[in-house]
Amino acid sequence: MARSASVRQILAVLVAVPAVTGCGGFVPPRPPTYDDACVPSDDYYLRMSLETQDMADVSEVPEDPQDAYDEASRRLERHNVVIRQKGEGDPTAMFTTTLPGKIFLSSWFDEMDIRLQAATLWHELVHVKQWERMGQDVFVQHYAFTEGRWALEVPAYRQDLRILRHFGVSTEILDDYADERFLDLYEGYGLGTMPKECAEKLSFEAWKLELTR
Repeated sequence: MARSASVRQILAVLVAVPAVTGCGGFVPPRPPTYDDACVPSDDYYLRMSLETQDMADVSEVPEDPQDAYDEASRRLERHNVVIRQKGEGDPTAMFTTTLPGKIFLSSWFDEMDIRLQAATLWHELVHVKQWERMGQDVFVQHYAFTEGRWALEVPAYRQDLRILRHFGVSTEILDDYADERFLDLYEGYGLGTMPKECAEKLSFEAWKLELTR
C-alpha cells in the first residue's frame, strides 16, 4: 500500500477478504488521546509503529536496484504471493494494494525509477509479513482504526527509506520523500481523527532512525 488512496476503497477491499472467518474475540484498543507533547494515553499503536520484525535489514538487500528488485520478487514468490498490475480503469489504479497472497501494483508502476520499484516491493513485503504474522482478521481489525492504519504503514514506509538510502539516495532527497510519504499517509489513508501534528511527529520519530544513519 505504498501510494495514497481513498480509505473507503482500501477498507472495502480489506473487509471483504476475511469475511468467512471469525475474529477470535480479539478487538484492538480504541484510539488514544494525546497530550500537548503528542504522548498517547495508551502506547499500544505507538509501539506497533516502531516494530521492525517485519522489515528487512539492508544486509539482506543487494546494493544494485535491479538485483534488489529481483530478490524482493523471489521472496514474495516464496511467500506464495502473486503479483498483478492494475489497469487504468481500476478506481484504485493509482496505488498498490497488498492482500493475502496477492499484490496489485499501481497502473503507473512500470513508469517508476527502478529504485522506487524495488523499494515498493520491499515495502509490500512488510505488509505480506504483517498479514501472515497477525492473521487476516486481526490485520483488518487494526486497519479499521485510524491509529491501526497508521501503525501498520509507518514501518512499511520506514522500509522504503531504508532501501532507498541503501541505494545511495541522498539525505536531502530522502527528507523530501519522507515529507511526501507523510502526506500520502495522512491524507490518503483517512487519518483525520488522529491529530495531524501528532501523526507527523510520531511518524518522523520512527523514520528519522533511517534518515540519520
